[in-house]
Amino acid sequence: TLLNSVAKSAGAYRTGKPGHNIVMNGNFVSIHCIIPGKYKVQLPGYCKVTNLSTGKHVTSGTRRLTIDAVAGTTYWFALEIKE
Repeated sequence: TLLNSVAKSAGAYRTGKPGHNIVMNGNFVSIHCIIPGKYKVQLPGYCKVTNLSTGKHVTSGTRRLTIDAVAGTTYWFALEIKE
């Protein structure tokens, strides 16, 4: 929460509200959910998002991804960022 607040104050890119363990590296996002419920992920640009567990495209051409977070579950997504 502290780092998220500092980043927000500085105007830095943040993936969303604090509360989950999120790793973003290049075109890959891993979200380990700690708090259940809807979670909105701010993407680094307009993206086509693929759920790597199912191989299905979750969204296309959007800047936001919403997941129905289940506590204790990890989600893996591939991003195709459109410039």
